[in-house]
Amino acid sequence: MILLKEIYLFLLGIIPISKLKLAKIVYMMSFANNDGELIETLSKEYKEELVLFYTMNTYEYAKKLEKKGVRIYPYRKSFLLLFNGISFFKNAKIILVDNYFPELVLSKKATQYVIQLWHANGAIKKFGWEASDTQQRSLSDQRRFQKVYDSFTNVVVGSDEMAKIVLRSYRLNPQVILPLGIPRTDTLINNTNKNSGTTILYMPTFRSDWKSLKEIIDQAISVFGKFPEKNFLIRLHPTLKLKSSDVRLPNNVKITFDFLSNVFSQSCLLITDYSGVVFDYVLHNKQASVIFYCPDFVRYQENPGIQSQFFLEKIGPKTETIEELEQVLKSFDATVYQDRYTLFAAKWNKYNDGKAQERLLSYIKVLDQKR
Repeated sequence: MILLKEIYLFLLGIIPISKLKLAKIVYMMSFANNDGELIETLSKEYKEELVLFYTMNTYEYAKKLEKKGVRIYPYRKSFLLLFNGISFFKNAKIILVDNYFPELVLSKKATQYVIQLWHANGAIKKFGWEASDTQQRSLSDQRRFQKVYDSFTNVVVGSDEMAKIVLRSYRLNPQVILPLGIPRTDTLINNTNKNSGTTILYMPTFRSDWKSLKEIIDQAISVFGKFPEKNFLIRLHPTLKLKSSDVRLPNNVKITFDFLSNVFSQSCLLITDYSGVVFDYVLHNKQASVIFYCPDFVRYQENPGIQSQFFLEKIGPKTETIEELEQVLKSFDATVYQDRYTLFAAKWNKYNDGKAQERLLSYIKVLDQKR
């Protein structure tokens, strides 16, 4: 498997650059709606000079953008290699990414700008070099990881706290940090929910082991069913698709795929575990509350790892069993945590003021004017 990756990247590197596949800006998208309205705005500004590569889980969002004039292509090895789609990447002056993409090892740092728009506004779980599984990977993988990290000429952050984590996780120079705010948060701020809704929102984080995640979701649902007077919404990580037919749902529990801002506005309480969604939630819902349901807390601490300071923030109770979760839902008093909740929201959203996209667009234009 490692050898195949190396061969794939080698072949991409030696493919002659096609003059027919030109783009000034390439956006590599693995999370739908992570850009706010950035992609659409860039398309209006740069038109055919912008190309969007999309992963299959973002297909529907990409097609919507295509209808608005955005030039889109699938992020697939076959397209990049066999159809020389990598030439768009090689020809670009500015590359925007929202995740780890191995093809970034091919970027030319002296002539290209790679801006990392990470898909999370903050971090509870560890990633990059801080994640335990990274240390267990082969030396070849580790070298490739660092080459990708070193390709980032800039990393956009919404807080100094996230900047610290990024620098540790990627082993980067502080000069790469762009404290402009996260573009996606503009929408959350401009539609801030000051009067909380009535629904309880459950959003567990991504786990590669679907079986264990399904077990955790089933456990949570079993608790929710004991509160027929309350309404619960389940929204999973965007790369996971859970249908109502996959689980037995009580009448007071529904599954949603709606936009974050919409489900946030409906809710008065968020139940999560290690999901970065909590950083967006506290920005949008000023008077709401958070409960953490972490039945695999000990295992998760070991792999991938949890940021050591996070749960010391104590913005809401942490439960590890269905009995604890049930008891908290019975007796939860949000006022106990409100001061910590407010301070937490301010600290982790220092630069998210509703004008992040405007600042990033200005920065991109400055880079565009450079030789």
